Amino acid sequence: MLTKDKIIQIIHDSFEVTTNLNLETHHQAKLYCLANKVLADQIVIQHLDLIANYDSETFGHCLRTGMIVADLYLVDSHLESPKQTNGDLETNMVAGFLHDYGKREIPLEILKAEKYTNEERREYITELKEDDREGERRATKRRKSRPWIKRCQRLLNLADILDGIGSVREYQKILPNKPFTNQEIITALNNTFPAEQPLIKHIQETYLNNRIATTSD
Repeated sequence: MLTKDKIIQIIHDSFEVTTNLNLETHHQAKLYCLANKVLADQIVIQHLDLIANYDSETFGHCLRTGMIVADLYLVDSHLESPKQTNGDLETNMVAGFLHDYGKREIPLEILKAEKYTNEERREYITELKEDDREGERRATKRRKSRPWIKRCQRLLNLADILDGIGSVREYQKILPNKPFTNQEIITALNNTFPAEQPLIKHIQETYLNNRIATTSD
């Protein structure tokens, strides 16, 4: 079973070291203080332990996404007026930590094996999503009744895609000319999130300008 201290160390190794992070000291300290608070909840640790037992790469991705989405929340709160800062910073971090919890339903041989095409993977995942249509209807109802959930989802999507294409993952081996270059990452974010230019600028300055260069960069 994972412990809070072990997870914090993994976060440091996976999030800070591999991204060569460029955060202001007080901002970085706030994120780690928040992570310690969130990980005091044994239920969160139990769910993270299940993700870690499923796949170490997915586990690392979830931890990095949780830290990134909390960072984006802090930046977004600074950019927006106080009336638009509804939401819960802790909830955003937990959502990032556990956002791929449902992926445990996908057999690893389908997720990672090179013999499967992207189309075959999409078909399988689509079948899983169709089985959970009622859950999606409930989620849509919650988003309408609680506007801050929509904000959390917006930031989580941005953090998820950033780490998904910005880190080296097993499934990327079947893709040509990867890992992605910094310019490809910025282009993808701009195309996917055209209304998020201030946050994308922060991402470039904080994460990508100091990112360990790939051979294709």
